[in-house]
Amino acid sequence: MLNYEYPPLGGGAGNACYHMLKEYALVPDISIDLITSSANNRLEIEQFSDNIQIYKVRVNKKNLHHWKMSEILVWSVAAFLLMNRLMRKNHYDLCHCWFGWPSGIFGYIFRRRIPYIIALRGSDIPGHNPRLRTLDLLLFTHISKIVWKHARRVTVLSKNSLRMAKHTLDRDYDIIYNGVDTGVFYPVDRNMRELKILFVGRLTERKGVEHIIRAVADLRGKYPEDAIRATIVGSGNREPELRALAQQLHLTDQVSFLGAIEHEKVPDIYREHDIFILPSVNEALGNAAQEAIASGLALLTTDTGAAELLDGNGFLIKKGDYADISEKVSVFLQNPDTLTRCKRRSSEIARDMPWKSCVHSYVQLYESII
Repeated sequence: MLNYEYPPLGGGAGNACYHMLKEYALVPDISIDLITSSANNRLEIEQFSDNIQIYKVRVNKKNLHHWKMSEILVWSVAAFLLMNRLMRKNHYDLCHCWFGWPSGIFGYIFRRRIPYIIALRGSDIPGHNPRLRTLDLLLFTHISKIVWKHARRVTVLSKNSLRMAKHTLDRDYDIIYNGVDTGVFYPVDRNMRELKILFVGRLTERKGVEHIIRAVADLRGKYPEDAIRATIVGSGNREPELRALAQQLHLTDQVSFLGAIEHEKVPDIYREHDIFILPSVNEALGNAAQEAIASGLALLTTDTGAAELLDGNGFLIKKGDYADISEKVSVFLQNPDTLTRCKRRSSEIARDMPWKSCVHSYVQLYESII
């Protein structure tokens, strides 16, 4: 298994990998060697369980939550050399590549020695991330067509990701949704003296967080100042600009920026809020939306992957339209019973999405190949 992200490094893919390994540890007839990255800038070997070993290679990481291309290149060289060494020493039936690149490229290189599958995560789908627009056009689209074509199976996180992937290569894809740990993410009754909005994710252009801030400014002119609060969790290249926007709109008392925080602290933050807003331009189906609904938050999301979680627990919002966010939040402010129903429905939906189901789908996929 190849994945350059693993807690505390990276975002959703690392978090998903950790939770899936916990389930794989309970499957007695599977043995896994994971090659990932070290947060301590040295080679580390961790015995995760009796059947899972983790190799963490040195990547000289500067920021735990954000990757530079140079860091991914360093990981690629180290992972390639280690993979080659492990394959000379051990027999493997399958290579599970998290991300189409760089992991998928190694699956392709070693395809004559071992079959490989690719688990697409979002930004590795050409056209998904505006920040990679030029690289997608010049490089990644061409690489993806070759690497995906020769993979035994390719998985995506949502129907939205499936549609985007087919623009690059028209082949069969398997949709395998992320899971959520409802033992960690669960709702509590909250005394709602004020409506509290939450965003959790990387602060990049694609996420559209500025529209949440502008929506709060719009709502301030229609409701008492203490009626609504917004919390932004995460960091990224847009953070200084977003903080400046909140200050410019005189929202420093209503919009809080918590930065990147340790994942074990996130469940309590979810439970302190009422609405999770995801105004992304493109989104596969990130862990945050599932964690939010498991924690009993109503959901407002654009027509991206997270929209597949909407079923009587929130509303669809228009991309790039803060006025529409403001309008949907107003529905909850004016109708507290609607908010209560949506929050209750969210936690009901999440109960049908355990990590065990995700891993079971992958195990079936492995068996179909082997």
